[in-house]
Amino acid sequence: PWIRLALGHPRPYLPVLTATLQDDLRDGPGRARLFRVALEEAPDGAVLARSAGLQSSGVLAGLVRGHGLCVVGPDDPAPRAGDRVTVQVHDGAFRARATP
Repeated sequence: PWIRLALGHPRPYLPVLTATLQDDLRDGPGRARLFRVALEEAPDGAVLARSAGLQSSGVLAGLVRGHGLCVVGPDDPAPRAGDRVTVQVHDGAFRARATP
């Protein structure tokens, strides 16, 4: 966000939305985590999120397949299927529904 802020962007942070997780995301607690997720719209209009693949920092395929990042706080447990999660959206198809 600091680059966007330095360039004078009125909204330097990525927009966020709430989605229902479709599968478990695993990682240890103790630090903030950003899981790469793919988003889809359910028939009822709800936004669903699922893992975009391997989450390793050296694997970019999940970032390419994903539409956003599921934000998990350092003291929060790893999200499980059915949980409502916050997603920072970087894909234009879902940005219209996200809150700035």
